[in-house]
Amino acid sequence: MPHESYKTIEDIAKISETGLDERGLPMDPEDPRYLSGEVASLEQNRSRRGSRRDSMKSSKSVFEEIADHNLKEKSGGVFGVLHSKSIKEQFKSPWWFIMCLFTTIQMIRINFFVATIFSQMEYYFDAETAVRINKFFDIALPLGGIVAIPFIGLILDNLHTLVVLTILLGVSTSIGVFGMLSIEYLQYLGILLLVVYRPFYYTAVSDYCVKVFGYSTFGTVYGAIIFFSGMMNLLQTVLDNATHFTFHNNPTPVNSILVILTVFFGLSMLLFIKSQEKNVIRQNVIDEALSGESDDDVNGNSFSALPS
Repeated sequence: MPHESYKTIEDIAKISETGLDERGLPMDPEDPRYLSGEVASLEQNRSRRGSRRDSMKSSKSVFEEIADHNLKEKSGGVFGVLHSKSIKEQFKSPWWFIMCLFTTIQMIRINFFVATIFSQMEYYFDAETAVRINKFFDIALPLGGIVAIPFIGLILDNLHTLVVLTILLGVSTSIGVFGMLSIEYLQYLGILLLVVYRPFYYTAVSDYCVKVFGYSTFGTVYGAIIFFSGMMNLLQTVLDNATHFTFHNNPTPVNSILVILTVFFGLSMLLFIKSQEKNVIRQNVIDEALSGESDDDVNGNSFSALPS
């Protein structure tokens, strides 16, 4: 595909309807949006340091820069951390492979449970109870996604990425623990958590990839995570054979191993992101200071020092 998209009839109609040019700025200089403090300030700063090199480096409109700034604040500083890196550098980063390992374990756990729920419930309970729980799961699985969708959006839009991942780990661990107990109401509770956790988990991973790695490499990065996770799901045959033959239909050992791996990789991910928070915040401060220094140089002023 070409680097620059062509204009369709819909694009022309949108420009006409919104009154915004290709840069995302109002075409009418008297437009209130153009005269608003935030937009005018950003456009003024861009103009001051608007050399040809800068204009080639960034093709974002003012409104896109405002959106990126808001996303950086709402994500707790995670947004944009690897946006300027090449795809090779992104794949070598702990940001990628820790999330890849966590996602792999989650996918194996979910798919293994979906495929073996009846045999697991039959081991923990009698056949009649197993059938009842299985029927409940068959109904709850599709409905859970529909119910969870609006709440997923609210969580991802309003909570820091670290908080979202902490919720993921907590809910996933709870599901695993409930699934290994011979208590019927806890099995139902675990199923209810699972059916809303499943779409939340997939959406949170894609949200994480966008915020950390950026839009330009999102398809490659997220696709690689899902591809690797999918290939590792071939291990389900090994896990199923171990459950039936090695552990004599007892699913607890396999489930315990998967829960332990979930906690290990989940905590590793949270601790890594937590350790990077100070570096990310410090870098953001430096970037803002350098931006201010550029403006001062244009005005003939000197910039004294960067924040420590």
